[in-house]
Amino acid sequence: MWWAASGSAISLCFFVLIYIAAQIDATGSAFAAFLEWDYLVGAIAGFMVVAAYCVAGGFLAAAWTDMFQGSVMLLCLVTLPVVAYLSLSNSDAIYAGLQMIDPGLVSIWGSGGLTWINVCLAAGMLAIGLGFLGSPQVFARLIAIRSNDQIRRGKWVALLFTILVDFSAVSIGILGRYLFTEGGVQPDAVLGNGAQNVLPEMVEYTFPPWIVGLYVAAVLAAIMSTVSSLLVMAAGSITHDLYARIFNPGIGDAAAARLCRRVTLVMAALALSLALRIAAIPIPGGPA
Repeated sequence: MWWAASGSAISLCFFVLIYIAAQIDATGSAFAAFLEWDYLVGAIAGFMVVAAYCVAGGFLAAAWTDMFQGSVMLLCLVTLPVVAYLSLSNSDAIYAGLQMIDPGLVSIWGSGGLTWINVCLAAGMLAIGLGFLGSPQVFARLIAIRSNDQIRRGKWVALLFTILVDFSAVSIGILGRYLFTEGGVQPDAVLGNGAQNVLPEMVEYTFPPWIVGLYVAAVLAAIMSTVSSLLVMAAGSITHDLYARIFNPGIGDAAAARLCRRVTLVMAALALSLALRIAAIPIPGGPA
């Protein structure tokens, strides 16, 4: 029914707007952490780049940029822990060092051993993958698959990519905990909220300054890939599931494309405004 589709579109766009705002906030933080840019400048720069190619190319542009951005992310994530590990003068001491910081770091069940909380935590981590395929931006890619051959090829690409990226990300976290933290000190106090600064800290520790730019590109690629996918998906949902179903069922493809571009710009602007409000930074021209 039209009302069900419209309600789903409105709910989807509401929560997607919050998600996009969080990604724009991460863009400003990434520029600030890597290049010491002002947060506001970084957030607006990332917003303008993503909005530009989403409006210009729509879903096709988002799909192609996802491929190139994913390649940059894969290269950088796999390279960093390998080079960092090889640069250590005493890499054999990692296990003992982690044990001294917190014995739970080298236990399969974490701090406290085999408890119901740790079992539920492990099960919850495993279950993340079950919900991932239902993410709107991922589901849109699944709908776009054209043949069974693409499904067969895609599953092996996705499996290999996921294993390499997840293994590398966990390795970066382990090495960061060993290198930058010590016993009795919370990692958040050293590496930021949720230890989110472990990547820039590791890059600066491992590589010369001229390589840092490549990792800025990798972090921004991950953020912008998500933002562009969500923007295109949300704009398409408003255009086709809401406007076309209720107000203009006979809308042509060209008119729908123009409307979708306008909706994309509006959604991006709203997300940017929300991100800046959350960050407690006043918007120029807005209320104090």
